[in-house]
Amino acid sequence: MLKIRKILLVEDNLDQAEIYQMELENAGFEVVHSTDGDEALLLAEKEDPKLILLDLMLGNLSGLDVLQKIKDNPKTKDIKVVALTNFREKELLEDDRLKGIYDYVYKPEYTPRELSRKIREYLS
Repeated sequence: MLKIRKILLVEDNLDQAEIYQMELENAGFEVVHSTDGDEALLLAEKEDPKLILLDLMLGNLSGLDVLQKIKDNPKTKDIKVVALTNFREKELLEDDRLKGIYDYVYKPEYTPRELSRKIREYLS
């Protein structure tokens, strides 16, 4: 029997979030969704996810700010954070604030099914 593993999906594009969430739930993951950084920080503490999929471009708090706060919080600092991003610029990806990122998923390149497969690898 597959052990249910909880994922926090932080994505402000509702269409993309719905597609990711549907695929991840079909793959046996429990998905908690947030559209903004402040809510994501609360859910990271409350829901205790095994992994956070974090869009780096959010409306109220940037993904970088969210990442920093997650890694500074003793209750959430050990959660694996995977960046969902459209960016590949070397300067951005070498930003010291991204040191807490476990891996990157480039939105245009990964289908929801490929993302689901990668998450299984991250959590195994």
